[in-house]
Amino acid sequence: MIRPGPRLLSLVLGVLMIGSCRTPPSSGSNQDIRLHVAVAASVSEVFGKLAEEYESRHGTRVVLSTGATLSLAQQIRHGAPFDLF
Repeated sequence: MIRPGPRLLSLVLGVLMIGSCRTPPSSGSNQDIRLHVAVAASVSEVFGKLAEEYESRHGTRVVLSTGATLSLAQQIRHGAPFDLF
């Protein structure tokens, strides 16, 4: 198993934080916000841990969709509603 370094973890966490910077729903609750992230299967374990940490800190639900990078890119080209890739 490849262990990601602190730079990669910081970068990924930063991307998750930027992706959640959108107008919250009118109810004002972060629990209503969902961040949809397309994640390559090879890094899904790392993103799973980061998503848990992000959810606990910000209260925003992170929904991960894992798969092959090319497959995810094709889904995005055809309108898949991901916030981050």
